[in-house]
Amino acid sequence: MSDLKNSSTYHTPNPSNPKIIIAGAGLGGLTLAILLEKASIDYEILERATTLKPLGSAIALAPNVMPLLEQLGLMGELKGISMECMGGGIHRDSSDGRSLELLSKTDFSALKGLSGYASIIMSRPDLHALLLSHVPSHKIHLGKRVLSMSQSDDNGVLVRTSDGLTRECDILVGSDGAYSSVRQSLYNLMKKEGCLPSSDGEDMKVCDMSVLGTTNSIDPSIVPLSKDEFSRCDIVLGYKNSYSVSFA
Repeated sequence: MSDLKNSSTYHTPNPSNPKIIIAGAGLGGLTLAILLEKASIDYEILERATTLKPLGSAIALAPNVMPLLEQLGLMGELKGISMECMGGGIHRDSSDGRSLELLSKTDFSALKGLSGYASIIMSRPDLHALLLSHVPSHKIHLGKRVLSMSQSDDNGVLVRTSDGLTRECDILVGSDGAYSSVRQSLYNLMKKEGCLPSSDGEDMKVCDMSVLGTTNSIDPSIVPLSKDEFSRCDIVLGYKNSYSVSFA
């Protein structure tokens, strides 16, 4: 990853070739970067972390996103790190925790015939690494947290970052997570103008918390399902408690 010069950077707007800044090098930011790379549109990514450490365990992608990934030329590599997900079920455990009751079952197999694509599931860090490999490293700048933004005199966007620099672009895209500095800065501007919806001014609520984990290689003789060519996603609801378990 590259660093930027220790000076404020400005540019002259060019509607036919806009300058774009992406805040955040997560899945969304990297996917957009690949799109812009394919379209030969000028961009750079500002990532607040000093090192990229992808988080999470498993992630599933539905058929509606597959045409995009195919257009980006990623389908072959995606198949190498994923499995098709053919369905799942919701279960409830018994009071003694020794048996499961099937509450509902979902079959995804028809999706492939209807859309031409199957749902797939994979390791989230693997997906992040795949996307990252398609973005030139010199366009990703680490340790550059976006602090605020404002409108420039020429209808561009002024972006102030944690390194004390101010950069100007035509479009700023906030892909910087749940506690997005871009979104908060936009909300502050909307508050001043009196156009922020009251619902967007409420504090963020935590409705549930998750503990994520991955296993090492599984012995098929102990877990026969691991021999299948396809994956599935199941949920077990706890008996008379607020806990549930999801596994794929």
